Formats: sequence, structure tokens, C-alpha cells
Amino acid sequence: MKWLKRTTHDHGLAVLTAFCPGSAVALRLEQAGSKFRVASFVLHEVPVATADVLGRLADEAGLRKSPLIALLPPDSYQVLMLESPTVPEDELRSAVRWKLKDMLDYHIDDAVFDLLKVPGGGGARLSYLYAVTVPAQAVRELIALYRASGLGLEVIDVDETAQRHIAARLEPPGYAVGLLHVHGERGLLTFTFEGELVLARRIDLRGVPQDEVAERVVLEVQRSVDYFDRQFHALPMSRLYLAPMADGEELYRQLHENLSLPVERLDLGLIFDFNSHADLQRPATQAQVFHALGAAMREWAGS
Repeated sequence: MKWLKRTTHDHGLAVLTAFCPGSAVALRLEQAGSKFRVASFVLHEVPVATADVLGRLADEAGLRKSPLIALLPPDSYQVLMLESPTVPEDELRSAVRWKLKDMLDYHIDDAVFDLLKVPGGGGARLSYLYAVTVPAQAVRELIALYRASGLGLEVIDVDETAQRHIAARLEPPGYAVGLLHVHGERGLLTFTFEGELVLARRIDLRGVPQDEVAERVVLEVQRSVDYFDRQFHALPMSRLYLAPMADGEELYRQLHENLSLPVERLDLGLIFDFNSHADLQRPATQAQVFHALGAAMREWAGS
């Protein structure tokens, strides 16, 4: 079972994953020139993602024999930024494990974690890394679900790294970019540089009145941009992209008016070929499956 790190052996992967609440998606990409063609796509509303549901979804999408990627539900894991311990590479995991034991609300022996190094640019005073942690029981349950479906789960991924794969296609050489995705009661803001995750911030919109969502998101983005400028001042920022969403006009307007950096709507049609799937040409659907699309790009990440 592979975790977050990309390898040169990630070939032929497809995504089959459940979303919270109430939907599951199966999709597979093929590279077609400069774009990624969506070769298979099935999206269903499902009350519970049972083994039977996943199996039927895989059959409908023609992915029964494919090695699969699943995304962890955002509430099941944490993404923690840490100062990188000054230790030899072969001692890094042990040193991080020691740090994490006081940061988790469950025992470190019950945790699964992986590390992502954060690029800092030539002027960075400190080096950082991300520790992505999840209770081992949650991973075991996910693996068991796919095994019960008779499916080959090859990779477990998270929204932050899936979003990184899309953002990497937007970076001008030598510049970092921000990418903001908002859907339902969640937002995710990432900053990437040279295809690597520099900063990730979740935006919790649960309980926020609809007419206050844009204001709340803009405030969180402003704080994150300020933090990025202070901590990663050696990385010049190109612009912020706003991912497709069902009704994003007000949010785009407020971002454009209140941020000091350029803001641009992300046209996923510049990255993906949706011509065979009319539903995927709708911004609302693109928002719903945004991270599944990013996870499916894993095979070509860094290329």
C-alpha cells in the first residue's frame, strides 16, 4: 500500500473514492497531448459507501481490474506543519514521531503518518515539513472495505496532495501559486512551488450563514497570504486561482477587491478534456470531484 509519496511506478492508476456526504466517484485519466482526457467517469449519490456500492461503481466505470486510489475523508486525518528536525535523513521519521506524540489526541502507536518536505527557497531561515497523520484503524477499515469489494486499492491519498497536482500545472517557472477550492462547508487553500506543497490551510465553513461565506473565506485567505509572505518571502507569488464552484461570482469579486495579488478563475478545461462527459463541464460537478481529478493526476505528477 502506497501513501502520499509519488513514485516512478504509479502507472495505470484510477480513482474510486467516496465523498462526504453522500456521493462516490470513479474516474480514470489518459494523457492526450498537453491535456488529460477523462476516459472513464461515473458519479453517484450514495447514502453509504459499502463494499457492494464500490464494486458496482467500479464495474460501471470499467475499473474492476485497475489499481485504485482512494482519498481519505478530510475529518479522518491531520496535516501538521513542523520545523524539520536537524537529524540525519535515516533518523528523520523517529525524530518526527517524537514530536508528534504530544500533538495528537490519540496514541502515537495508533497513528500512521507520512512526511512531505516543504520547499523554502534560498532565503529561508528554517526548513519545514508536513506530517500527515491518520489513526491506523481508519486506514485498516478503508483497506478492508476495498478488499471486501474485490478491488485493488493501491494508493491512499489526501485532498492537499491531490490539489497540489492540479496547482503544479499552473505554476510559471520560478513562481509559487495559490489555489483555493470551496465546496459545501469546506474550503482548502494551498500554495505550491515547483510542484511541491508549501502551505495548506483548511477553511471550516460549518455553521457560517450563506451570505457570510465569501467574507469568511476572504479573511482566511488574507491571513494565509500574509503568513506565506512572512515565512516564505524568498518564494515570489504569481497569483491566486479560484477553483470552479457552483456560484462563485461573489467570492471572486471579494477576492479580487481585497487581495494584493492577482486573482484568476481556474478553467479546468485548460488542463482536462471533458468532451466525452457533459456533466463534467458543469462547474458544480467540477467542484464536487475536484480532488478526485487531482488524485488521478498522480501518475504524471512531476512530469
